[in-house]
Amino acid sequence: GVQVDVYSSEDYFSLTTDGNGYFEVEVPVTNDGNPLYYVTVEDTIPGLTNYSYSYEITLYPDESDIRYIEYYPYTQYYTISGYVYDNEGQPLYNASVDVSSIMMEDQGRDHDGGWYDWTYTDSDGYYSISVPMGFYDIVISYDGFLNEWAYGVDVTSDIALDFTMTPLVFT
Repeated sequence: GVQVDVYSSEDYFSLTTDGNGYFEVEVPVTNDGNPLYYVTVEDTIPGLTNYSYSYEITLYPDESDIRYIEYYPYTQYYTISGYVYDNEGQPLYNASVDVSSIMMEDQGRDHDGGWYDWTYTDSDGYYSISVPMGFYDIVISYDGFLNEWAYGVDVTSDIALDFTMTPLVFT
């Protein structure tokens, strides 16, 4: 039941896939490969997406085209953003912001095999990173400062988290 549109400058065909996910349409073509056809497929179906899959095709008489269009589990992404400051309230440029999903294990947190990404702060100390819905540990690192952590951040919407870094002092 997925919507498929096949069109050119002269023709338009709209159909849906059958129960096995197949579709077929016969289109008029000429010996010189005209017209150019565009094929678009419904982008998102419940829980799945094809990331706006489409293609162009030129066909000649007695030719056919077979394509496999795959859908992938759709994951909602949200933004974690905020500022990183030093202990005097000054923004820290190029601080590392590492975000990793947590999978609770019997012995504690496990970050292996989960989602992981990182970014850096800009000259205003601002960072922004998109993550799939889930639970995350976030660590901020900057030379000369102790790492700052946020544990078990529950991301179900866009959130803002600011961090203040503590200078590393040796005695």
